[in-house]
Amino acid sequence: MATTGRRSPWPPWPEAGVSRQTLYNEFGSRKGMAVAYVTRFVDGLLAYVQERIDAHPGQIDEAVQDAMHGVFRIGMGDPVVLNIVGPDPHRDLMGIVTIDGTPIMKRASDGLAEILAMSWAQVRRSEAQIAAGVLVRLAFSHLTMPIEGPEEAAREVSSVLSPFLAQAVRA
Repeated sequence: MATTGRRSPWPPWPEAGVSRQTLYNEFGSRKGMAVAYVTRFVDGLLAYVQERIDAHPGQIDEAVQDAMHGVFRIGMGDPVVLNIVGPDPHRDLMGIVTIDGTPIMKRASDGLAEILAMSWAQVRRSEAQIAAGVLVRLAFSHLTMPIEGPEEAAREVSSVLSPFLAQAVRA
């Protein structure tokens, strides 16, 4: 829980008007609820990335930088992310994206590869899978251990991965 003097948004049940037992019945455990939340969060980020890529047809550099900037900006303001990277990180939440993070990272990587392959870019499937895996790992790493701000991180990611993606775009 955060030690900022204000109440942490995690766990969310008092504000949701739902009993703890109802949540445990639905999700099985606090960790189950967190996994469901993070999965939904990842799906929302993927929808955002799709939107940002669609907004930059023919401009792979701009599309990647815009999408990654939004992912970093949104992620850095999310309550669960803040409870992972804040001054008093919640170990159960941290485990969901680190030790036990494979299912969520796979979902994010597969979703991003699909976006890259099916968007205007038409990135070849094998290269889309490689780029998506790298982008997702970089995004998870940046969100859980930020060194610079969202804009600088997005610029760096774009400068490294955009040339690879540009070569992978189908002719």
